[in-house]
Amino acid sequence: MTQQKAEAMEHGELIARLEAASEGSHELNRALGLAIGELHLDAKGDLYRIDRDDGSHSYGGNGDETIITPRWTTSLDAIVALIERKLPSADYDIHHRRAPYKPTVHWYDEKGEAWRVSDAQTKPLAACIALLQALRTQDQGDQTNGS
Repeated sequence: MTQQKAEAMEHGELIARLEAASEGSHELNRALGLAIGELHLDAKGDLYRIDRDDGSHSYGGNGDETIITPRWTTSLDAIVALIERKLPSADYDIHHRRAPYKPTVHWYDEKGEAWRVSDAQTKPLAACIALLQALRTQDQGDQTNGS
């Protein structure tokens, strides 16, 4: 199995976990970070993050991973910042909907037509799912185009 196929399967499994979640958590933040390359594991299995400015590695103090793990699944600000960094030209809306409906994220194509809708129990979870779906679609497009 190629690395890209393994990553796509991992994205699919993580999407299922996010869809089933009633709220965000450190475990989901950790899984998301590892799946999209924002967080890494060293040879000992310790979690670290690479600083975007100087390339240094940041580890959680005294083994506390929560120090370096952004709260993407619980903070709308955190997941929006991640989407803007990973997909700077993305055109999307995050919709709040009252029960019994779930919050949704709509992605738009170049014609302004919604082409993907992601929903979950919370807006940050819906945005995490949408990001993974968009990255998976982007990777499949790159693979199809021979990139």
